[in-house]
Amino acid sequence: MTRELESLRQQASRRQSAQEEVDRARALTHAVSEYAQASVTASESEAEAVRLRGTYQDLRQAWQDLQQRRLDQAAAELAGRLEDGQGCPVCGSSVHPAPAALPDGESAVTKQDEDEARRLTRSAETAYEAARLQADRDNLRLAELRIQGGDGD
Repeated sequence: MTRELESLRQQASRRQSAQEEVDRARALTHAVSEYAQASVTASESEAEAVRLRGTYQDLRQAWQDLQQRRLDQAAAELAGRLEDGQGCPVCGSSVHPAPAALPDGESAVTKQDEDEARRLTRSAETAYEAARLQADRDNLRLAELRIQGGDGD
């Protein structure tokens, strides 16, 4: 009876070991199949983050260019408000012999233009940050699957 009991214990132990091997194999198979999809997802989200970063940088540069143009046009903006006989808001003179004008072919940049460019830039920055965070999450998931053997190594 003791031998039979020992034999049954050994069989149970082997069965348990075999089941653990099967479970590990299933987990590895799952990791490998998920890794392929996660790799595609990570690549796509990374590409989207790069694209949105470019959009954000372009819009930020356009906004900064508008700000600079508006500063460059400040004298013409002030001159546009001058009235004969009224004091200049800069120097106080009531005589305005040569008021500044916009360069030929250049349109005035308004505060509204600048504000809209700022709004577009902030919106693009928010979209880029969200995409960057998603790409980070996707790359983290890919790394987790790699650790689990999902890359087949």
